[in-house]
Amino acid sequence: MSKELADLSQINDELKGALNLLEARLGNFPIKDSSQGNIVQETASLVQRCADIVGKKKEGKPVLRVLHHFACSGGTLISKCIDSLPNTYVLSEVHPLSTIHINDKNATFRPTDLISLSHYAKLPRLNELKVDIFEQDIIQIVEHAKKFCFDIVVRFHSHSSFFPEYIKEKKDVFLGLRNKFHLKEIVTIRDPVESYISLLNNSWIDSKKESFDSYCQKYLCFLEDFDSDLIFKYEDFVLEPELEMKKICESLSLQFSLDFIDFIALSIMSGDSGRSSETISFRSPKEMPEALHDEVITSLKYKDFCEKYDY
Repeated sequence: MSKELADLSQINDELKGALNLLEARLGNFPIKDSSQGNIVQETASLVQRCADIVGKKKEGKPVLRVLHHFACSGGTLISKCIDSLPNTYVLSEVHPLSTIHINDKNATFRPTDLISLSHYAKLPRLNELKVDIFEQDIIQIVEHAKKFCFDIVVRFHSHSSFFPEYIKEKKDVFLGLRNKFHLKEIVTIRDPVESYISLLNNSWIDSKKESFDSYCQKYLCFLEDFDSDLIFKYEDFVLEPELEMKKICESLSLQFSLDFIDFIALSIMSGDSGRSSETISFRSPKEMPEALHDEVITSLKYKDFCEKYDY
C-alpha cells in the first residue's frame, strides 16, 4: 500500500470513530452507500456523513424546559429542588397574561416589569403585546444561558390560566414559542383535596364562587394537554425525592446530581404558601372543613380525577 493510501486509511479509521461517537450522542442516521473498498471514496462519504450529522444538530431547535402545576400543590418544593441542580436556574411563576398581581385602582412600582407597565398604561391590543414581550424575553434569556452553558427552566404559573376563571388564550401563550423551541414540559400534581384546602386557608380561592367539584373539573381540563409520562405526583416525590428527581431530569434533559437536596435552602423562590422547613417531607395533615367533607364525597369530578391519576 502506498503512503498516500496508508494516510487515507488512517483518516478513514479516524472518521469512522468520529462518526460512531456522533451517532452515539445524536442518534443513528441513514448509512450512505460506499464504494466497497475504495478508500478515497469511502473516506469522502464518511466526511459527508459527519458533516450531515453536525449540520442536523445545528439546525435543531434550542430546548425550552417548562414546569407546570397548580397553586398549593407542592410545586415550590419541586421547583426549588430543580433550581438546586448543577448549572440549572428556574424562572419562577411566569405568566405574561396573569393579572393576579395587578391592582387596577393603585398602580404599583414595577420599574423592570414592562408587561405590567404596559397594562397600567392601557396600551391597545394589550394581550398580543404581552405575549410578544414574553416570547422575546424568553429568547434572550435562553440565548444568554447558552452563551454561558447553563440551563433555564421556566416555572409557568399555570394557575393563572384557570383562576379565577378559565381563559383559553391564557393557556395558549406558548404557541409562538413552539415554533422557535423544542419544548420539554412536565407537570406536577397533588391530591386536589389537599391543594383546595390550602387555597381556602390562604384566601386564594372563594368556596362560594369556586366549588370543590368545579375546581376538580378545571384540574382535569388543565391535565388534558399532558401525556401520562409527563405527570409527576407530589406525593411520590416526597416519598422518593432522589428517584423522582432523576426521572424529572430525564424528562427535561437536565444534569442530575444527588447533591440537590443539600442546596435546597439556598434557593429563594416565590410561591411558597407556608413551608417553613427545607426538609423534603409531608406537612401535617390539614383539617378539612365540615362543609367540604360532603363536597368531596359527592364530587363526580374528584372521583374521575382519582380514578385517572390513581389517588
